[in-house]
Amino acid sequence: MPLLLNVPFNEKDEAKKKGAKWNPDYKKWSVWNRKDYQKFAKWFNNDDDTNIIICDHIYIIEANRKCFKCGKKTKVIGFGIEKYLLLYSADLHDLDESEVEYIAEYYNKEINIASQISNLPKEIVDYIQNNYNYNMTYSKFTGTSYLANCCEHCDIIQGDHFLFSEVDSPFFMDSIQKARNLKLYKFDLNYDIAVSGNVSWGSNDYLIKKYGEIIETGLKV
Repeated sequence: MPLLLNVPFNEKDEAKKKGAKWNPDYKKWSVWNRKDYQKFAKWFNNDDDTNIIICDHIYIIEANRKCFKCGKKTKVIGFGIEKYLLLYSADLHDLDESEVEYIAEYYNKEINIASQISNLPKEIVDYIQNNYNYNMTYSKFTGTSYLANCCEHCDIIQGDHFLFSEVDSPFFMDSIQKARNLKLYKFDLNYDIAVSGNVSWGSNDYLIKKYGEIIETGLKV
């Protein structure tokens, strides 16, 4: 399964020298060896914030929470990533941006929950927009705008900090029952994708796959 690259025409020889190959199916330069992905970071998405490469599949994880404003139950989502590389910039000094190197750490043991993932395939974005109240919203708490869960009833932002970091949140795994309340919609990927996002880890993340309801969507994106 390839990782597609965004290589400008005038840099194709450089990409080819590093090991990229032309992919006629997608008409893009691509790389197949995951051990080499970090070498091609400058051509991922033309996005300096890219820090995750998701491999093989991704889950939309659905849960429910009580809206803090209107008190009604509302659906909220996070993203489940199971096979992925996490990129770290090497500790290099006095180098310009084109010379920055990256280190990649591969994870594939359990499903971890991520939030604020950008650069998702259009099919997944469309699915989210059609099924959830997940929109670009301004947060007074963080002072920034980002794609966030909003209440289905009163439209108030639910806030990523309260959804993913607080002990009483639906995505903070500390019990079998919380895991059983999760629905994981699985999307197989046609190619590995480079994205930016926040990943959370917990000692009980193994519960997600063991007790969560995994639903095969049958969609390959």
